[in-house]
Amino acid sequence: EQDIPAIDSLSAESLRVELGMGRSDMIFHDLVTGSTDTMQYNWGDIDRFAGLLTSRGVLPYFAYGYCPYPLQITGEDSRSQPSDLKKWQEILRTISSHFKDQGIRIGYHEIWNEPDCNDVFYTGSWEEYCDLYAYGARGIREGDPEAVVGGPSTAWVMSPGNRYKDFLSYVRENNLPLDFFSMH
Repeated sequence: EQDIPAIDSLSAESLRVELGMGRSDMIFHDLVTGSTDTMQYNWGDIDRFAGLLTSRGVLPYFAYGYCPYPLQITGEDSRSQPSDLKKWQEILRTISSHFKDQGIRIGYHEIWNEPDCNDVFYTGSWEEYCDLYAYGARGIREGDPEAVVGGPSTAWVMSPGNRYKDFLSYVRENNLPLDFFSMH
C-alpha cells in the first residue's frame, strides 16, 4: 500500500506479482490454506491489493507460482510439483472465478515462475511443468472463460534446447489455452 503512489506515476498498463502461494517469504503465501479436503481462501489482502491497482487503471498480472500449502508433499517445499494436479486446477479455478465474480479484471494469469532454473523456483521436470500448466490453464479458464492465460515464464538462463518447442507442441496437442508466451 505504501508504494501505490509510486505506481500512479508510472502509468503502467499492468503490474506482475508473484503470488508466492505456500512460500512463507512471499506476500500472498497464505492465500490458500487448510487441507486438500477443506481448502480455505484468505481473500482480504489480495482483494485489497487488486482493488488498489484497478482503481488506478492498472491491471493485476498474477503469476501463480509455488505450491500452495495444502498441496505440498511432506518433506518438500513450495518449489515442488503440487501433490494433486486436480486440486491445483481447483485452486486456480476458484481464484479466477473469485475475481470474475467480484468484477475485478485480472489482466494476465501466468502459470508458475521460471520453471527452467534447475530447482531454484521449481523442482519438477519440464514434462511435469507441462502437466502443471495444463491443469492450471484449464482451471483458470473454467473459473473465467475470458481470462488471459500464459506461460511458461522461463528465465532462459540456459539454452532452452527443445523446451519451447516441446511446450508449444504440448499446448497444441492438448488444445490448451495459451494467450501469451512469457520469458524473462
